[in-house]
Amino acid sequence: MAGLLISLRFAINSLKAKDNATLELLEQNARISMKGSGFTVMVSGVGAILFAIRSTLDEIEWWLDGGFYGAFIGGLLTLFFGKLIIDRINT
Repeated sequence: MAGLLISLRFAINSLKAKDNATLELLEQNARISMKGSGFTVMVSGVGAILFAIRSTLDEIEWWLDGGFYGAFIGGLLTLFFGKLIIDRINT
């Protein structure tokens, strides 16, 4: 949740800065959004590993659900698109 809020905050800051947006501001906001999404990917990955270990030790059937996939894939997509934005700004 924290990574999502960080990413959304700086995405909204970039959208609000249409009139006086500088490339440095957009790059800074993209980098901070990437940090938030990287944090989200890391937390969801660690959570999935701990959940799998715990479920295996208890010998119960388990499966990762939409919350994991949404956070993990959404975080990866944010990282990917943030990298594209930064590459485009720097060219």
